[in-house]
Amino acid sequence: MAFADSSVFGELGDKAKANPIVLNSEKGFKAVTWTGSNNSVSLDFGNFTPDLLWIKNRYDSGGSGISHALIDTVRGGDNRLASDTDGAQSTNAGLSTFNSDNTVTLMGGLSPVNDGGNDRTYVAWSWKAGGAPEAGFQTDDSMVDGEATTCSALTAKAGATITPTSMSVGTETGFSIVKYTGNGYDFEDSPSGASVPHGFTNKTPDMIIVKSLTTTSGWSVLPAFYSSDGGQVLGLNTGTELSSAGSAWAFNKQLPDNNVFYVGQNDGGSHTNNSDSAYIAYCWHSVPGFSAFGSFDSTSAGIFVYLGFKPALIIAKDTTSIGHWSAYDNARQPFNTGSSNVLYPDLPNPAGSNSTVYNFEFLSNGFRSFGTGSSFNSGTHIYMAFAEQPFELANAR
Repeated sequence: MAFADSSVFGELGDKAKANPIVLNSEKGFKAVTWTGSNNSVSLDFGNFTPDLLWIKNRYDSGGSGISHALIDTVRGGDNRLASDTDGAQSTNAGLSTFNSDNTVTLMGGLSPVNDGGNDRTYVAWSWKAGGAPEAGFQTDDSMVDGEATTCSALTAKAGATITPTSMSVGTETGFSIVKYTGNGYDFEDSPSGASVPHGFTNKTPDMIIVKSLTTTSGWSVLPAFYSSDGGQVLGLNTGTELSSAGSAWAFNKQLPDNNVFYVGQNDGGSHTNNSDSAYIAYCWHSVPGFSAFGSFDSTSAGIFVYLGFKPALIIAKDTTSIGHWSAYDNARQPFNTGSSNVLYPDLPNPAGSNSTVYNFEFLSNGFRSFGTGSSFNSGTHIYMAFAEQPFELANAR
């Protein structure tokens, strides 16, 4: 196993010796690839039925840029959002079906999700939350670890001021999907007047991503593990640096707690709480051996970051300068080859190698950056990572 600097590993102390395994990672996250088709395809996720699919075209012989597609069980399989635009969600009847046998069926002939033209190929990143009711989500429906409850009950328990219309909460996977309608409050109206339950039990979200479903509005990203007061916000559909102005009001300049996250209006082109507007929120907290959210300061290539597991997906962003989000997974590139096959969550571009952003080697207990581009040599970078295998079970690539 290769480490960028043996002294870095030595400083980990007891943390490097053992990491508790609390979740079989194959039941919470998986990346899959397939060749596009003009007919429907069935994707097999093995050990779970996903609640969120993030799909991206990865190759197009014509070089066309095709937008990302995010589909989840809470909004319903006919609806998709694009992480690289600020547009409202699109609806296509029969777009996807989340099946009880751990498969998802995707319609054919639609380029953002599955199309046979131009030799197109695709990847899907999938997450398990709390599941979906058999009849689909109705008003006030919530699923927590496969058990039905109500959003009203979760709101009362959390002491939140906004009652979601539907929720799917995975306390074991540390992932929840929350659909809610804004009440129009912001920090000036009431510092605590716009709070939403995330559904976790005594856990604070590390990462929250919110998007308006019905209006043109940018994606708001709160790296709560890194933000000092909830006022440092990123845009998922943009390459801007961490901002404390305009969009900072998206989370009401307050960090989430064990019960709720906060939302608000702002003047930065993104919002999370306009009156009577519908929103979707994706919330994650770290789970030992399965997921990790953190940051690293880069002064040169070769920085080793300990995760406690072999990663299956890493999504990263430079917080200190303008630059693209970048994503790497083990389905498109199962072995370390000396260059990374990067996708950009904020761009429709096909996959490709790029020396001006991060390149990562996936190791059995973390990852190492490499390359000579400007993104490696300065600034602070945040990441979210999900496991292929916990450290105790992993093999180096």
